[in-house]
Amino acid sequence: MNRTHALLAALALAAAAPPARAEVLPLLVPSAATYTPGGSFTVDVRAPGLSSFTGFTVGLTFDYAPPADAATTPPLTVAFDSSTQYPFPGAAPATVDATGPTGFTFSGSTLDANGVPALFAVTTEAGVNDLLGRLTITMSASLTGPITIAIDTAASRFNVGGDDPDRASGVGVVVEQASPGGGGPGDPGTNPVPAPAAWLSMGIGGLVAGAYGRRTRPRAG
Repeated sequence: MNRTHALLAALALAAAAPPARAEVLPLLVPSAATYTPGGSFTVDVRAPGLSSFTGFTVGLTFDYAPPADAATTPPLTVAFDSSTQYPFPGAAPATVDATGPTGFTFSGSTLDANGVPALFAVTTEAGVNDLLGRLTITMSASLTGPITIAIDTAASRFNVGGDDPDRASGVGVVVEQASPGGGGPGDPGTNPVPAPAAWLSMGIGGLVAGAYGRRTRPRAG
């Protein structure tokens, strides 16, 4: 294998390999790709595939163009629920640590309301017990344009084995305003747009596939 083939193989492996745990958690799953001003949509915050999991803190940021009445009317509000598929049944429910129109932070652990361990470390399975919380985001009637929901890496931690919490830096999402007459909240529309960091691995994969195809195409004649 020459150097060019070796480089292409390495890039292909890098593009195909799953990212490190701290780069993919938590996962943000919006219920819709678009929203209608004055409407609402939900965002599931999930953490599948964790072993020896005992606690977490998740911080999110909301980025959008503030409407003219932002000083008097919150551009968006957030309601929180962790009653479904929660990783720590029997422990104290997840708690909201901070909330506002530009950010939201919540946390949970295996401890009960008295700070006593209610269960041992758990293993999370996608769609079974990996839902850390569900946010219902309601927009004001004057909020327009895209809403970017990103992970606040400075505020987010996962306690997975050991004593040192793992920092999180999952990929954010962008929920666009629906076109006039288009789908509103609850209408899946197209897939939610990944935040810019998500395009890196897709771009590498496309470049590798194109380069490899050009080098392996049979010559005419």
